[in-house]
Formats: sequence, structure tokens, C-alpha cells
Amino acid sequence: MDHLDIVWPLLRPVVLLWLGGVLLLGGCGELFGDLLEPRVTTADLSGEWTLRGEGVRDRCTDRLYEGEFSLRLASRLSVRQTGTDRQGLALLELAQEVKLDAVRLVMSGGVQGNRVEFSLREEVEGVAEVDFQFVGAYNPARATIEGEFSGEGPMGCKNGGRFTVTVEKSGQTGADY
Repeated sequence: MDHLDIVWPLLRPVVLLWLGGVLLLGGCGELFGDLLEPRVTTADLSGEWTLRGEGVRDRCTDRLYEGEFSLRLASRLSVRQTGTDRQGLALLELAQEVKLDAVRLVMSGGVQGNRVEFSLREEVEGVAEVDFQFVGAYNPARATIEGEFSGEGPMGCKNGGRFTVTVEKSGQTGADY
């Protein structure tokens, strides 16, 4: 009787288990990747947004603008989610133009999982007067986005603070601020 005939029945399960692991994690990892890595669901944030915040302005060219301020928009923003970019970021934009006389509001941004980033820029005749960047997290239970903002303007001011967006879907009432 050959030595291999005695050892092989004992080693066979170990070798097969090792080969299976190599194939699963190495060569076939892409086939089973969804089982190994949890999927992050990106929320659909299309709807009517109510934006509120509190912040501080400093380093303004006109000192009258410096100090604490409340961030409130005169009306809700109608926002739509338009698709995804190459990195899987769901893109956000205004569903309709917001314009009052020569002042126009421009929005861009995205959401991935519950992380939301967007910018709002107030332009007067094509020149940015106020430019804010918002970074926050979406809370589906409260239908809110909460986080921090920073930006520039008016009068060269540097701005920073905290914000809340209440997202109201058509036919639904969002959480109250």
C-alpha cells in the first residue's frame, strides 16, 4: 500500500476546503460580492425641501454683515433626483428654476446612502453673490437632512453653521422643524 493512499483520505477535506476558499475569495469573488458586501440603499430625496439653519458670518468687507444669522429661504425648493454619476452618486438639482428679478438660485449635489452633499448659489446677473456648501445625513424616520454648511458671501463674508432640510414628498407631510 502506497503512503499517499493512507494520507490522501485524511488530507482530502482540508485540500478541498482550501481550494474552495481560494476560488470563492479570489477568482469568484465578483460572483459572490453582493453576498459578502452589504448594499447601501440610496434614498430618493425628490420633493419639496424646506431649508433652515443657524450660522455665523465673519471676515466681511462690510462689518455690518458680521455675526450670527438665520438661514431661511422665502419658499420651498422643488428638488429632483436625476440619475447617477460614474461613482454611483445620485444627482440632485432644482426641478424648476428659482428666479426673482435679476437674482437666480442654482443648486447641484448628490446623495449616496444617507450622505447628502449639495451647494446653493445665489447669482445676480450670472455672478455668484452667495455660495453655500451643505454636507449632512438623511434621516428617513424624520424625513430630514441634518448637517453643517459653509460658504462665502455676501460682502466677502465667510459663513459656517448647522442646517436642517425637511423633505416633503408629493402627497406626504414631512417632519416639522
